[in-house]
Amino acid sequence: MTFEELLAIDKMSKAIVYVGNTKYNRRIENLYLADDSAFINRVSRGELVLLSDAVYAGMEENLSAVIEKLAAKNAAGLLLATGEHLTEPDEKAIASGNAAGFPIITIPFEGSLSKVVASIYYAIFRSREKVKKLDFRGIIFVLGLDYPREM
Repeated sequence: MTFEELLAIDKMSKAIVYVGNTKYNRRIENLYLADDSAFINRVSRGELVLLSDAVYAGMEENLSAVIEKLAAKNAAGLLLATGEHLTEPDEKAIASGNAAGFPIITIPFEGSLSKVVASIYYAIFRSREKVKKLDFRGIIFVLGLDYPREM
């Protein structure tokens, strides 16, 4: 999934993009929900990391260090669910994101974050299915076969 597709999700309408390449060259392969302060060790390439205010409050590292480590692991970007402790990225975090071309996006933590998460997972699923369908059609075209019109 592209960042353009991510930002088109209805639940992302209040999102603010702070830094990162405006063309969002990084693809989102999955959504990783940061669940504790050691989450960075478990993040994989292509994952968009959702860091909530509650998890951030228990972290010892500053946001800039988190961004640098995530960028080094080739994560797709950082989605910050803002709240009492995490209101917006500071200047140092923004500078780290800009230096790495690493997208940082905030969404206000209002109501249920699970609805945002479900919307993102669904969009990732739809994006994968679209790629599978395109791959299938490409194979049929290369082989010179005819394919059903309902695809």
